Amino acid sequence: MTTFSHSGNLGDIIWSLPTVKYYGPGELYIILNGIPAVIRKYKNGPVFPEYENRLSEKDYSLLAPLLESQPYIKKVSPFNGEKIDFDLDLFRATVGQEFKTNFIETFAQTFNMPYDAKTSFSPWLSVTPNKVAKFVVTRTKRFHSNKVSTIPTWIKLL
Repeated sequence: MTTFSHSGNLGDIIWSLPTVKYYGPGELYIILNGIPAVIRKYKNGPVFPEYENRLSEKDYSLLAPLLESQPYIKKVSPFNGEKIDFDLDLFRATVGQEFKTNFIETFAQTFNMPYDAKTSFSPWLSVTPNKVAKFVVTRTKRFHSNKVSTIPTWIKLL
């Protein structure tokens, strides 16, 4: 079975899943508390304070059920030195400090997968919806800004 590893961040892991789907099925190993080290390794810019101690065990416990529910992922667990076929963190070497394209194309370039803007965005997440509200919005601390407020836009939708 093909093995994959990733250090996170949560969104980076989600964006890596088309690669797992393409080369899978497989086992996905998550490297806990590895984000600062991998950012430094690939010189992807500053290590923001919110990256310290991430991807934590708590992050992992929140994300693992979603990952385990994907039909192309046979096992998800924290990394403990297992043999890995695909180090998904390698996308950071392709990105460098400037992000010039989208995540899907970056993973395609990094892992030698076909890329076509019309077909490369086919669904890669399977979920059973749990409707809790008409709209669910999240804003990470990293993307807060005091320059432009999106609150009026969201209020109009409610």
